[in-house]
Amino acid sequence: MERLKKFNPNKVAVEWPSDRQADLNQRYAGYRAGEHRAERNETYQIGFRLADLQALPAVHAIDVKGDMDVGAVMAWAQKNDPAFLRLFQTAMKDVIGPLMKMQKEAPIGKTLRMMNDPAFIERGNELYFEMARVGDAANPVGAEQVGIWYARNIRIFANLARLARPGDRIVVVIGQGHVALLQYLIEGMPGMTVVGANGYL
Repeated sequence: MERLKKFNPNKVAVEWPSDRQADLNQRYAGYRAGEHRAERNETYQIGFRLADLQALPAVHAIDVKGDMDVGAVMAWAQKNDPAFLRLFQTAMKDVIGPLMKMQKEAPIGKTLRMMNDPAFIERGNELYFEMARVGDAANPVGAEQVGIWYARNIRIFANLARLARPGDRIVVVIGQGHVALLQYLIEGMPGMTVVGANGYL
């Protein structure tokens, strides 16, 4: 937290449903009053903690609901595309396996540095491209589900862009799978730029 504090954020945005901002406000107020300190959740342990260290009056909810159905993609692939299933299983072993191990055994800072490593981010993002090709012309199930994922992330970006004002320094606490697409959208937005977390972590 002390390292992230050196970024000197004036806003903290978290993966919390944007239509539940009032609930987030109440929970953050409770955190500042000494409640919720033992919650094992990045919203509390990173978002609230950092905002409190900065004496920020609020934490901002930017998430939206997304109903991506990975199961539908897997069901089609199981019948029609065993090569994708093998690729998916390998990716889970290569990406999720080391992450789960680190979360159990390594300090939080080390785990966060791995999750924010550009190569690790890109490896996770590649799976969405692979998933998009699953299906056929009559049932483009992969493309449809990845489209839902993209739509969710574009809406998250829109919430973040509406929050941002000139001069703001916003820390975004969000699942690693969102990072590649959000970085792409932010870099394309005039007046906004991405500052990688590992420069501080």
